[in-house]
Amino acid sequence: MREQMLKLSNKKLKRQMIIAGIFLLICACLCIPYFLSKNRKAVEIDSLRDGMPFDEFLDLDEYDELEGKYVSLDVQYVLDKYYKKTNSSKQVTDYGFLVYDEESGYMLGIYVSKSDANDVWLDLEEDTYDYLSGETNREPKAVTIKGTFRKMDGAELRGFKTTAEDWAENVFGWDMEERTLMYTIDTSTGLLASEVWVAMMGVLVYGFGLWFVIVLIMMLSKEPVRKINKFMRKNGIVESEADADFASAKIIKNVYVGRKYTFFIGACNWDMFKNTDLVWAYYYRRTGRYAVSRINAYHYNKKASYINLSRAVAEEVLEYYAQILPQIIVGYSADLEKEYMKNFNSFLSHRYNPAMSGQNDAAQTAAAEDKGSGFDTYSPVFTETGEYAVKLTYVNQERLVATIKAVREMGGYGLAEAKDIVESSGVVLKNVSYNAAEEAKKELAQFDCTVDIVNVTEL
Repeated sequence: MREQMLKLSNKKLKRQMIIAGIFLLICACLCIPYFLSKNRKAVEIDSLRDGMPFDEFLDLDEYDELEGKYVSLDVQYVLDKYYKKTNSSKQVTDYGFLVYDEESGYMLGIYVSKSDANDVWLDLEEDTYDYLSGETNREPKAVTIKGTFRKMDGAELRGFKTTAEDWAENVFGWDMEERTLMYTIDTSTGLLASEVWVAMMGVLVYGFGLWFVIVLIMMLSKEPVRKINKFMRKNGIVESEADADFASAKIIKNVYVGRKYTFFIGACNWDMFKNTDLVWAYYYRRTGRYAVSRINAYHYNKKASYINLSRAVAEEVLEYYAQILPQIIVGYSADLEKEYMKNFNSFLSHRYNPAMSGQNDAAQTAAAEDKGSGFDTYSPVFTETGEYAVKLTYVNQERLVATIKAVREMGGYGLAEAKDIVESSGVVLKNVSYNAAEEAKKELAQFDCTVDIVNVTEL
């Protein structure tokens, strides 16, 4: 049995390892543009003057050959901002700076991100102003910039021309057209070649790598059958008995339903419980952020087991339970839930007590009469109606926004309505079953909230 379980779980684990490996490879490949951009050899703009007298100027047309190329320039004088790029929220994302290259004698632009501007270029602009205005004799320290040499257009070009003309005519006394390159050195490399992109890929690589390692450890350590081993030891189950029941079990997707035990596999781990302990089972579904699709199986000791399944598979399992387990109630109703919570002995008297006291034939006859389509006289599916309400009694103000969001999704409220409920410690859910109220209570507890489950008649 264990060998077969390990074989089945390892098949799922291998599939997960392959998926994790594929995503690792994809993330690694998506980092290639960044490393290629970092290792590109830049053309030094100042090298165009090699062998020329300092008092001679290169023809402006000579710089056209650099268009579209990856270039570098030692920038010492940052004169002014000529352009600000904003996003849809009107926040500045990039700056264009007018700079003066003393080596070539020309003014041109540099185009940088807001973060780079804050780190380097705004300070250099201030240092340049202090030096040119005579407030200090210390020359600004040159900074090397690398980027694509491109022509400007649109609003960027208009801003550049206006700013360059103002500096050329009013400060330097130059002819702007003769001393200005209508180009900018654009440091933006696109998302795929940015450090932000590499950081994002790094987080994903770490996550997928950790996933890969955990799955590998599970395969090597036989972790998938740990719960099975623990359950058998705790209940004194002989391995040969469990093996025989597993071998003869009805296989429904990932659920093996035997006469004595139910074996099921979740993501990768196997679990089991005694069928003879079952008193009630039904399909439970919840939509939304905390979506659930599963079988809720309740035992004689009032503990619950949960099997995550699609509705079609769950209904097939429940139908088989109804056929082979005379002591179990299959299906849901609000009255049943109320009886289960408040009068458990009465609940057991429907099926469990007669079946366990030797009246199996009578119980089976009753089950056959009630069963109908295989789900007794009760609804096979849990419904979100009942007699209970969930009322907030305490909200942690530090988790206020998260609580409002949770309440909004839980009840399908609008933002204003959810905000009013949270701030007034109002009723989050009304006319729901006790189980649904408990689920809501657990979810809200994640945000440090305290709630009361009350009968709707008490509101």
